[in-house]
Amino acid sequence: MVIRWLLGLGWSLFAGHFVVGVVVDGLRAQIRAAPEAFDDSMPSTWEPDPRIPSWAEGLIERLFFTLAVAFDVSGSATAMMAWIAIRMAAHWNRLGKPDAPGALPVALGGLVSMFFALTGGAICRGLIWP
Repeated sequence: MVIRWLLGLGWSLFAGHFVVGVVVDGLRAQIRAAPEAFDDSMPSTWEPDPRIPSWAEGLIERLFFTLAVAFDVSGSATAMMAWIAIRMAAHWNRLGKPDAPGALPVALGGLVSMFFALTGGAICRGLIWP
């Protein structure tokens, strides 16, 4: 049982950290490569806030939702989607010009992060790799 929990948390927290980073950085690179989709004259509102490390935010959210799934908390999937909506709304309210192309990496990064939390929690519960 301890091995299952170590695997689930390792999958969610560490593997999730690296995969989310690759996805978000790759999508941001694609946006920057298309000059018509990215306006360098105004800073993007979707760039990470330097006051809050993105790795810490991702680690906390994946830990919270991994535990919610592992302990079979009712409404975990709904809470995951609500969290992504709250996080996106918080980014929309930052100062600066709205950056629709830049919003996609953040949204997809959140979805990938929630995937790792969901599967990590399922591993902890024994639904995957019993």
